[in-house]
Parts: sequence; structure tokens; C-alpha cells
Amino acid sequence: MSQAGAAGSGRLSLVEKLGYGLGDAASNLVFQTIVNFIAFYYTDVVGLAPALVGTLFLVVRVFDAVLDPVMGAVADRTRSRWGQFRPWLVWLALPFGASAVLTFATPNLGEPGTAIYCFVAYTVLMIFYTGVNIPYGAMAAAMTDDPAERTSLQSWRFALAMVGNMIVSGATLPLIELFGHGDRAKGYLWTMVVFAVLAVVMLLACFATTREQARPVAAAQGGSLAGDLKALWANDQWRVLAMVNFVLLIAVVMRGTAALYFVRYVLREPDLSTAYLTLGTLGGVIGSLFAGNLHGAPKPRELLLMAVAHGGLLAVLGVAGLIPVDLMAPATAAVAGGYVLAKLSGAWLDRVRAFGVLMVLQAAAQVALFFTGGAGVAVSAGVFVLVMLLNQAAVPVLWALMSDSVDYGHWKTGRRITGLNFSTILFALKMGVAVGGALAAWLLGWYGYVANAVQTQHAMHGIAVVFGLGPAAACLLIAVISGAVRLTMARMQQVRLDLLKARG
Repeated sequence: MSQAGAAGSGRLSLVEKLGYGLGDAASNLVFQTIVNFIAFYYTDVVGLAPALVGTLFLVVRVFDAVLDPVMGAVADRTRSRWGQFRPWLVWLALPFGASAVLTFATPNLGEPGTAIYCFVAYTVLMIFYTGVNIPYGAMAAAMTDDPAERTSLQSWRFALAMVGNMIVSGATLPLIELFGHGDRAKGYLWTMVVFAVLAVVMLLACFATTREQARPVAAAQGGSLAGDLKALWANDQWRVLAMVNFVLLIAVVMRGTAALYFVRYVLREPDLSTAYLTLGTLGGVIGSLFAGNLHGAPKPRELLLMAVAHGGLLAVLGVAGLIPVDLMAPATAAVAGGYVLAKLSGAWLDRVRAFGVLMVLQAAAQVALFFTGGAGVAVSAGVFVLVMLLNQAAVPVLWALMSDSVDYGHWKTGRRITGLNFSTILFALKMGVAVGGALAAWLLGWYGYVANAVQTQHAMHGIAVVFGLGPAAACLLIAVISGAVRLTMARMQQVRLDLLKARG
């Protein structure tokens, strides 16, 4: 560890945590637009067939994911006056924003030409997304080596990420209407211009407010990629976490892809799409904020304060015309219930086991979500809020564990490969995105979905399957896999002490 790391790798300031979170908020302005709207944009605006869209998702994301280990190796060998991972935020901010805009600037080139453009533009976007997010994710392990601080850092990170998600959920459709004036293609393009500019500004702010202060001297200084990969494979906890991420993103992308279809065609409330997605995202923000404080029984005062804060935010959104009054009570009730469930999951358990319990609870909520098609939008929105809250209470814990797996691998193999660790986990994550997106699109086609048409009962059943049951199965599988995670707080404290002793 560097001198700074030895003395300053513990607690982080609130500015550092918020600044780091802005990086993921920036990425989510683009990523969540892709997850929630790109399938609909390609099928209902551009006019591509659902089967072709599914193939596009699979081919492009697999190709992009294969590049992840290369980017991880490059990041591990980066040396600059700004640090090892942090400079990539400023180097690639503008290309990332520009590629996002080009993805939604699809020209009419005829059926084959338009499809080729979509393949190329989407590929370029995912490459720059990789270039930004692998160093960004790895940077957390270089900011602090304290397991509790890493969980807190990731909690703030995902709270800010969900703010980015909420901007996408709440503003996308109104901005499309505002900019498009009936021309949805134009509306999507200028909406992404706004999001891309915001993303660039946030990435630059993240760069300006963070520091790498826990950089070990044992970080990879050279050697072959093959040697790094061999050491990585010896890290059994990396293997488990990579699998968890793969399955988790299948669930996330299937749910995100089907959400707009579910509200529009199953609930038959297209005008409430923005409200529905915004409520879910707000539930995710709440879940992220207390992900770092799962331990301990629920506290009535804390629950009351959270319910009041959530109700106040809903009131503001209601005044802005984003949330109808009749959806507010179910959403707040879901947040209160989700808080109690999440706190109970970690009251007497280490964060590792709490994560598995949260996955089981989320699976149950996903099954309930499947059955809300005939229960009305208020009930469905409440269950959706619960799903998103439970998911986001678990995700920061998972990312803190990924930072810990770097230390664990260093402790076990004597080789520290931070960038490659995160890049290969991001590879697994993107494979999950690819499989989840492809499965969602293929299932919609298989069930007979027809764009811009009245859907059959069979097609609506298929939408509900993709939205509810598919993610439920994935969450149960994650709960099983997470049983092999051994990175408890007690064990990581011992790993940290052993590494400190090895450095003298």
C-alpha cells in the first residue's frame, strides 16, 4: 500500500461518497435508458422485428463482454498522476456521451441498412461503456480497504445510481413528447442528448471529487494477461460473485425490458408508464440508502422518518404531475413493508447471508408481480416498488463484496489484479445483460407480441412471464449460489490484518 493507503485508506468523507456515486448516476442515465427503452425504441419506433432485436442484443453484448478482460488488464497497468483507474473517467467521458447520442440517431437506410447501423452504433456505445465502467468499478477498491466503508460507499453509489435511474424513469417519456411533437424518433434522439450532456458533467464531477488512496504496492506491475487470469481463477470467491452477477443481470434486464410493455399492454395504462417506473426507481433509492445499515432490528422511529421522507418526495412528484394521488399510498406502504423485510433479513445475520435472504424475498415479490395484471395499476405499482427496494438493498452489498474479493484474491494468491477482477465480473454482468435482453425479446416474439397493436391474451401472458416469473426464478438461483460466498465481515477483517502484517 502507498503511504496514503497506509494512513488514509479507512473512512471516506461524504463528498467522496457522493462524488463516487455521481459516476454511476452518469452511467445509469445511459444504461437505464438502454434497459428500459431500447427494445421498445427498436421495435416500435425504428421498426425492427423482435427476433432481430433479441439477436442484436445477444451478439453485441457478447462481443462487448469479450473485450472486458482486455480493458481490465489495461486499467491494472495504467499509471498517471491522477491514479490508476480515475483518469479513465475524464479520458472517455465525451466519447461515451457522443456514442449514446449516436445510438438513438438511427437514420432510415432501409431494412438491412438500418439494422446494420443499429448493430454498429450499439456496439460502439457498449465499448465506451466498458471503457468507463471497468475503471470506475475498480476504483472503489482503491479508495478504501475498510469492508464497512466499502459497503457504505456502495450504498451511496447505488442511491445516486438510482437517482440517475429515476431521472430516466420520470423524464424520458415526457421529454420524448416535448422534443418530438409526435415524432417519436426525434423525441428519443433529443432526450438522449440531454441525458448524455448530464452524464458527461457527472463523470467529470466524479473525477474531481474522488481520490485513490488505498493503492497496494502489490498491484500488477507487469507480467502476462495469462498469468493474471490464472491468479484470478484461483480466487474462488471471484468465481462465485461472477456467477451471481450473471444471473442477477438476467433478472434485472428481463424486468426492465418488459416493464414498459407490462404497463402499456397488460395494465392498459400507457399514460401511467412514467409514474409506474418513477415509483419503482424511488423505491430503489430508499433501498440503496439503508443497504449499508441492514444490521439490527427495525426501528419504529427510523421507519417513521423514512415513510415521511418518502411521502414528502411523492408529494413533490405529485405536484409536478408525475405521480397520481391514488398511487402514493400503495407506494409508501410498499416502502414501509420493504424496509421491515430488509432490516429483518440482516438483523441477526452477516451481510453475506442477508444478501441471500433478500434474494428470496425479491423472488416472492416477483411472483406476486406476475399476478398483478388483473389487480389494477395501484396494486401492481406497490408490488413493483417492493421489488425494486429489495433489489437495491441487496446490490450495494454485492458490489462491496466484489471489492473485498480483490483483497481476498491478493491474500490467497499474493497477486493483486483489481482491474481484471472487476472487468471479468463486468464481463459476467454483460453476459447476463445479453442473455436477459435476448430472452426477453425472444419470449415476446414467441408469445406473439406485435408492435403497436392490440395484444392477444397469449401475448399479454408472455409479457407478464418476462416481467414477473423470469426474474423470480433468477433470484431464487442467486440465493442458492450466494451460499458459497465466504466474505463475511469477520473474515475480511482478518484478511485485512494479514495483508497489513505482510506489508510490515
